[in-house]
Amino acid sequence: MMMNYPDFFNDVFGPIMQPGSSSHTAAPCRIGLLARSFLGEQPVEARFIMDTEGSFAGTFGIMKEDKGMLSGVLGFGPEDERINQVFNIAQNEGLKYSYIFDQMKESSHLNSIKIVLRGISGKTVELVGDSTGGGMVCIKKLDGFEVNLIGETYVLLVFSAISAVQEKSLLQITGEYLESGIIINQERTLNFYKYSEPPGIARIKAEFADVRIELLNPVLPVVFQRNRMTQLFKTVSEWRHIASERKISMSQAAVEYEMASSLWPEEKVIEYMKELKHILHRQINAAYETYEEKEASEFERMDSGLWSDYQKGSRVLSGSVIGNVIKRTIGVNQKTIGVPIVPGPMGTGGGYLFSAMLSVKEAYGLSEDDLLRGLFVAAGIGAISYTHTSPTGEVVGCGGECGVCCAMGAAAIVEMCGGNGHQIENAASLALQTFIGLPCDPVIGGYEAPCFSRVIAAASLAVVYADLALAGSQAVIPYDEMVQALDLVGKGMPPELLCTSKGGCCTTPTAKRCEEEFKKNRAVV
Repeated sequence: MMMNYPDFFNDVFGPIMQPGSSSHTAAPCRIGLLARSFLGEQPVEARFIMDTEGSFAGTFGIMKEDKGMLSGVLGFGPEDERINQVFNIAQNEGLKYSYIFDQMKESSHLNSIKIVLRGISGKTVELVGDSTGGGMVCIKKLDGFEVNLIGETYVLLVFSAISAVQEKSLLQITGEYLESGIIINQERTLNFYKYSEPPGIARIKAEFADVRIELLNPVLPVVFQRNRMTQLFKTVSEWRHIASERKISMSQAAVEYEMASSLWPEEKVIEYMKELKHILHRQINAAYETYEEKEASEFERMDSGLWSDYQKGSRVLSGSVIGNVIKRTIGVNQKTIGVPIVPGPMGTGGGYLFSAMLSVKEAYGLSEDDLLRGLFVAAGIGAISYTHTSPTGEVVGCGGECGVCCAMGAAAIVEMCGGNGHQIENAASLALQTFIGLPCDPVIGGYEAPCFSRVIAAASLAVVYADLALAGSQAVIPYDEMVQALDLVGKGMPPELLCTSKGGCCTTPTAKRCEEEFKKNRAVV
């Protein structure tokens, strides 16, 4: 079996994307891309079916689920600026589409979508996929066949039983595969083969002209490679041991983790993180620069001007460092159209933790290399988090998103300031202890309440917990044990507290009035 463990650029920092939610915008986009790939031709009609009790129904229209999935079937990735004009593009291309809310019996996941596509030739396909958090996906069904695919390889699909002779002929065309399998659905058979490189679909179809053959293209930045190494560490204790044994820093050990995961050379791993750092710089400054268009409505916050004026005219009670963290976090939260973001571990989450990191860097004269080392340590904490849970609101509540974001930021700052491995773990654990058990309860049409207050807390407290750890405060509980506790508590929450906009803050009379007003003005069903 192929190994599946968290990768920095697939899981932790997720896809580079246009402003939105990693699980509600980027992941639906990736599911749409896989559906288009499965169809294998230009779609002319698309139906998107979601469960009435799922989280997409609760937040539909707020987190750009509609734009994400439609962009995917049009062939646009999460980072493509065309996602912002996708409705006009679909109309111009003659693509008919509909969003339908019904019972979803094909998957029990709160973030599940069924996509039914009809192509230009009249061919139809049906795909069921789950958004599993951080922009990651899991395809559960393909035309009725139960599968388990996450978009990390090319997948050749042969909808027929084939003989040993035919399989030998297939291998002569495609080369050795990474993994294969056979799925039986009543009297039908699906053979699948996974590859790191495109297997040459045109030649295969010519050779097997009487067999239905489809190809799913990968949708993750890091494609699974043969001989991928064993996961380098799963706990901070293992991470510290490796760093000590090899006489390297925690950040260098994190680099080696990603090298083992991706099989990229060190230079490529570092260059990719530098690219993310560059995007993060732009992401947190965009709201304070001049752009022609900014995303705003009566339901979304535009607080950057408020805070800037307050900083200029008043004594900021929280001090200059936290004051700048707040300023940058507000700027990130404003989500400037056309400015790509680094999500991890939630939509715009990379920008929140980087707001804290950059504010500390500037206040204490640290370097860009310090920032880079901090990002690798943040990624290591994120990888450990994804090893033990799925840190998304739909699975473990807001503790999984804001909590892990704060933990990553706190650990990164400790690394930047010269702290040791024990201090890195203490900072991360202290942070997660604060957020465990928080529901994910975004108020529909509620000016981003309570999300706004929580992301401000996550970014600001990253500095506080880094300070405590550097001062010598002990977290007592190891970080991986805290993540396991987060998983246990979060999975024990009722569905109304897991990003369905039905519990928590959403039960208040004001929240219900906000929802009514939002749906009336946006015509959201």
